Amino acid sequence: MKISSMIRSAAIFLFLLLAGSLYAQAPAQLTVRTDHSPVEGEGFTIQATSSNPTVTFSKMTIGYRQPNDQYDQKEMQFQNGTWVFAVKSEFSIAPSLDYYIIATTSAGETQYYPNAGYKDAPAQITINPKKIDQNVAFLMGEPGQKMAVEDLMIMLSYYQISEVIDVASIKLTLNGKDITKEATVSADALTWIPEAAPAGGAQAFTFTAKLKNGTAVGPVSWTVQAVSAEEAEEEAQADENITFGGNSWYEFRYESIGGVDSASSTTNTINRFNTSLNGSYYWFGYSGNVYVTSEEDEKQQASNRYTMKLTTPYLDLGVGDVYPSFSRLIMNGSRVRGLEVNFKSDYINIDVATGYFNRAVDASFDAKVIEVDASDTDSINVLLGEDYFEVRRAGGKAYFQKRLDAGAFDKEVMAAKLSFGSKVDGFNTGLGFLLSKDDTTSNDFGELPTANLVVGYDAQYRKDNGRFELYGDVAMSVYNSDTKAQNPTLKEEIVNQLGQSTYDALNSFFPLSANIQAPASTEIGVIMNYFAIQTGLKLNYWNNYFKIEYIRNGASYRSDGLPFYQGDIQGLKLNDRLRLYDNKLFLNLGLDLLSDNLDGESKNYTDDNDNEYDGTTNRRTVRAGFAFFPGAKYPSLSFDYINAANKNELPDFATASTDFTSSTYIIGSNYSFSLANAFHTLGLSYSFTDKVDNRDKAIYLYRYGLGSYQQNSNSIITNYGTNIGDDISLNVSYNFASSTNIETVLSDSAQAGTINPGQSATFASEDEREITFNIIEASAFKSFFNNNVRVGARANMTFSDINQYIFGGSAQYNILPNLIAMSDLSMVLNEGVDNDLLFNFRLQFNY
Repeated sequence: MKISSMIRSAAIFLFLLLAGSLYAQAPAQLTVRTDHSPVEGEGFTIQATSSNPTVTFSKMTIGYRQPNDQYDQKEMQFQNGTWVFAVKSEFSIAPSLDYYIIATTSAGETQYYPNAGYKDAPAQITINPKKIDQNVAFLMGEPGQKMAVEDLMIMLSYYQISEVIDVASIKLTLNGKDITKEATVSADALTWIPEAAPAGGAQAFTFTAKLKNGTAVGPVSWTVQAVSAEEAEEEAQADENITFGGNSWYEFRYESIGGVDSASSTTNTINRFNTSLNGSYYWFGYSGNVYVTSEEDEKQQASNRYTMKLTTPYLDLGVGDVYPSFSRLIMNGSRVRGLEVNFKSDYINIDVATGYFNRAVDASFDAKVIEVDASDTDSINVLLGEDYFEVRRAGGKAYFQKRLDAGAFDKEVMAAKLSFGSKVDGFNTGLGFLLSKDDTTSNDFGELPTANLVVGYDAQYRKDNGRFELYGDVAMSVYNSDTKAQNPTLKEEIVNQLGQSTYDALNSFFPLSANIQAPASTEIGVIMNYFAIQTGLKLNYWNNYFKIEYIRNGASYRSDGLPFYQGDIQGLKLNDRLRLYDNKLFLNLGLDLLSDNLDGESKNYTDDNDNEYDGTTNRRTVRAGFAFFPGAKYPSLSFDYINAANKNELPDFATASTDFTSSTYIIGSNYSFSLANAFHTLGLSYSFTDKVDNRDKAIYLYRYGLGSYQQNSNSIITNYGTNIGDDISLNVSYNFASSTNIETVLSDSAQAGTINPGQSATFASEDEREITFNIIEASAFKSFFNNNVRVGARANMTFSDINQYIFGGSAQYNILPNLIAMSDLSMVLNEGVDNDLLFNFRLQFNY
């Protein structure tokens, strides 16, 4: 039996009993988790790491949205060896969050998670409804509290549910041991005082119970620090209005790539240092982070990161690498190395960001130097035509080198927004702008310096704490694709009418070259091509969230402040989400009706007989699904169906022709329970995509030189082909009372479909091929000496065209309560090629 069939059978069998998914495994290079099981209304962190230790990443960007809504895209941050993104509480809405990740490897390759169709079939994170355990309040022994060993005690109150809680079901554990019998349990409170003083250090508690109807309360897990009496006294005397925290760590990484047992291996060492802090002093807050790595290379964009933020009730200041976000269409999450200032009040707000999007990178040249006479213009012109550049002149000679890479310019940016009105309820309106341009003096051999000017206006009206919101944004851009190109006609006109000084001032503000992309006529269709518009209505009443939005993104509109922008698109987007049965059942429905070719001509096609075809592509996406959370006694279940259709009227022999439909089915389930003194979590996720392209298959083959086809022939009516892909992932974790954790993952991914024959000689005579990934992953951890020592082992086996096996071990030692040493060793066994070895060591101090 194929391993893929075995995995699929086992997964389906377990799904019938109990299943769920805490995280999803990418078939190739990424593992994505959340820092905890998300709960509605509470922020959480998405964490992405390489599933292959030999692959490292230089950049990750995440796109996220509520189902059927519009994607927001932000740059992820590299922290403690992991790429992270903090999801704010306002985006943590049951039943789920859609997301995708675009990752750039250190080798410059781009990878997509969960797959290349990430936007139409994104990954999902289950957002659990608010738990009833929020009615459990801490009276003493709060999470993170420091208490003297001899004074350690726990007091919990659940008076808000005292009439419905089953007191006999209440259970309290300490470091995995049941201590309920040592506690005093009443109808509305629990008190525990240890019979003997415990050992110092972290004390992990877990509280669970059930209501009389069987609904679970908890588990509520937290940690209390048992310390000396002196340290507890210092903690008690500390002013709660003064906080301070952070950490510093140093990491050493050793890589032996391409041959552990071979002389051809490539070794590499990486050193990283990070320090971060945050705190507050009454009304004044501060935070900072410095990340320095030996991977920093002046020939590439910066890898190091520096950030400092100061906050007050009226003024916020950010210095270093900041990510300003104050306009949907102008500045929304792009990294700026510079300064961000936010002035806040009840009726007026000012946001300003200035600095650099990118830093200058010098051009690179071939080592070969060609010497010619400085007066030999014929030879010089030949060299210039072959991408050679004059690097210097001396003694009547000109020296040329061939440019390999143009490098980059300093891309300066200045953005600001002035807004009036309330950001909660009431009317708010704002006017903003962005100006970015390449500094041509920062790179003598750079190519195609650009400039971008954007102005925009937005307005919102909110009511009932935001449950009603009407909003609209509009912005216009001017873009210069080559600021070095001269425009003598425009210069002459401005000088003649306004004078040389006016021209110089305008050109200094925004370069007036021959490549300015701006409306060339007063026709409304031409002008609108440089505009972007978003307007919509949100209603959140009677447990029903409804949103309708109209977008019109001009093909020529551009803002360097948007990390993601889809141009040349317009249409309606609808989203409806309904809550039923006390937040146990969620129904969602979405509809997108979009089209492109907004100018009505740029994507049209004219054949050899001068017949013109409309190139407008109409896109329809329908999404429907549900999520069911029946309670702790039963597994949760979610299902989503996505149907997408893209079609234009271009003939099949036109390269831009499209006519396909796709259907995606996504199933997920979650189940956690206690059995045999262990807390178990099981999960299953399954997705299946069927894509059918209705274009003529013979024309497709002819396009790549496989077979013959006459344009005017009507004899071929075969279907282009079917593209099928499916992914299944099953994960199981066990947490034992003996401080042992075991986690396993089984995942299977199959992609079968039309392959571009022109891309590979291997597939020159075939147009379909199936690629299957089967992944088995297992890890186990064991803690010793009051959780001060933790050791672990793991295995990751990938079965595909080329099998790969990864085995590793890790250890963690708490030298002091605030000083931790961690190490990790991985061996990568690659079938058919040399093996790899990786070692990591980290020393971390928390304060």
